[in-house]
Amino acid sequence: QAWADCVAPLLTTQPHHQLPSAAAGRSVDCLYSPQTDLFYVSDRKGRIHRIRGHDADLRADDLQSRQPPGAVMALSNARGGQKRGVQMAVASISTADRQIDIYKVEGQYYGTRPHKSVIAAYPVRGLALHQDADVVAVASGYRPSLYDWRNEKMIDVPSHEGGDHWAPLTCISLSADGRYLAAGDEAGCISVWEDQVPR
Repeated sequence: QAWADCVAPLLTTQPHHQLPSAAAGRSVDCLYSPQTDLFYVSDRKGRIHRIRGHDADLRADDLQSRQPPGAVMALSNARGGQKRGVQMAVASISTADRQIDIYKVEGQYYGTRPHKSVIAAYPVRGLALHQDADVVAVASGYRPSLYDWRNEKMIDVPSHEGGDHWAPLTCISLSADGRYLAAGDEAGCISVWEDQVPR
């Protein structure tokens, strides 16, 4: 409560942004890129828009559109970005579109065309980018997948002792150092994996 009391007075109303009418009236995913000082929002048509938070600037179709019913996104951590360039991963949640696109910052914005692409084995539900390696973690099917996007190959994630999840995965995340991977499913089960490779 003390944190809320301190922060609440600092929060002020910013300009209201309305997605274009072709966006089917609903956003699917939203993230903030500190490197570009922009918000990115995907809609139910698979379009991706960028928004500058301190003014009324909304640019529609900033990155290549994906198939409906929308797209999920992930950003690399700043520490990895300082070494290899800041990256963003984008993928459709459509069962017919399993391509994962990797964008890099070019100047002030992400490039309009993907830097690299990989094809997931199953439909994508969530993404997370590793900060120190060219790896994207994917929530798809009943077990997380890892893809080395530079070499376009899949890295196997072993099953837990109890086997794979019983319900489809919906979300995924990597710890700040990339050592731990967590994934959640539709039934509310959360699994955590640890990278045992010496560092």
